[in-house]
Amino acid sequence: MKKVICILITVLFALSVTHAQAPEKLTNTSIIKMAKANLSDDIILDEINASAVNFNMCTDSVAVLTNAHVSPQVIQAMKLASGSQSVTPEAVPAVVPTTSAPVETSTQAPKAAPSKTDTTIVDSSRTIKKNTILPDTLSKDSLQEVQNLPTVMKTDEVVPVIPSVTSISMSNTTDKDSIQLNALVYVAPVNELVLFIKQEFENFTGTLTGWDRQIRDSLEVVNRLNHMIGDVEKQLNTRKNADSKAYTQDIILMKKTLSDYRGKYKQLKTNLMLGGTKITKELKTISSGKIHLTGNKINDVANLVSSTNSNPANGENAVPITFIKQKINDQYVGYISAAIGLLVWYQNENTVLQGIIVNWNNKITPLLLKDTDLANKLKPLKSKLEEYKQNSKTYKNEISALKKQISSLEKERKLVYNQMDSGKKQLATYLKQHKVDVQNSLNERLNDLIDNIIYTYQEKMNI
Repeated sequence: MKKVICILITVLFALSVTHAQAPEKLTNTSIIKMAKANLSDDIILDEINASAVNFNMCTDSVAVLTNAHVSPQVIQAMKLASGSQSVTPEAVPAVVPTTSAPVETSTQAPKAAPSKTDTTIVDSSRTIKKNTILPDTLSKDSLQEVQNLPTVMKTDEVVPVIPSVTSISMSNTTDKDSIQLNALVYVAPVNELVLFIKQEFENFTGTLTGWDRQIRDSLEVVNRLNHMIGDVEKQLNTRKNADSKAYTQDIILMKKTLSDYRGKYKQLKTNLMLGGTKITKELKTISSGKIHLTGNKINDVANLVSSTNSNPANGENAVPITFIKQKINDQYVGYISAAIGLLVWYQNENTVLQGIIVNWNNKITPLLLKDTDLANKLKPLKSKLEEYKQNSKTYKNEISALKKQISSLEKERKLVYNQMDSGKKQLATYLKQHKVDVQNSLNERLNDLIDNIIYTYQEKMNI
């Protein structure tokens, strides 16, 4: 009677697992991520055997798997899983009988989106029925501890992470995608700063994208491991509660598997903190470099402004400057989402540079117009003067009057030149002061970003 009850409980449990909500199907990319996260072959095989799959096992794909250091045993299991999930139920081989309470093999066709396909995967060492993470026929050798777990994350490893923090959303609020201004005379060198800020925005966006990709890849691996731990816990509890007898060898083996999975999960949490530490160290290095580099660039531009020929007689020498609306990805994973603040800072600095150009253009424009007006007045007077000089005795008085008019106008023009030169010096001085303000602002924001990233990691790790 007890045996019948055990069989019924096991069958009901298998059915409940079959109809449970299915995780995302395993793909070649999923397997590569697991291998990069140093999950053992046993854990990867268990996940293959316990999940619906969508593998591509063509020759080129197998070569990619091999180059990614996926073991031959795992690749063989992937091939078998791909084949077994595409055949009809009648073509599925029978499950090897076990010595304890059997789990019946389903004879019904899988539903349109099954949580776990009820087929058999065979490799060189064992026969595993899907929906059974730890079958009765599993050998002790296949329950060895998770192999070669590193204690320190390598520099080229992905950063394992547990479920992500909610991403924050920030975006550019400029109405237009781009704005074009003409920088006049000594304002033209400011274009160098505009291009520099644009490049810095793109560089840091690339850095954030790389961190985000690493964290998301690791999240996928650790979430699958969480799913596997949950499955083993449920099955283990069902078997332990099936009767009041001492634990069978199967239960003991399942406990060992659960311990291995939990150990790996603990290491992933450790690696999470190591990953966060690595990112903050990189950010500190980046911060020091950015503050120094930005200060030097502003100083160089200030020197260029000082050395510009500001004579209004040379014309406006307009340089077109385009301010492009650089888009911010507002979906970075929450662990690093605080770093978006630096991208926003670059956008705000772009607005400051627009203001500098407009402000000094407004100072230059009336001076250029006045100088042009004076030049236009001088031209006919000088022409007339040259004409009178041909007969200087006759036009002695006229020549004297013209010279006075020309002298007066040239003095006015000299005054315009001095005002232009003064404006150039003022802009150079302003930029050097702006350099100090920018470096202080960058230092504050970068330190704040680092503190927030550290807090986010620690808060999620309950430290």
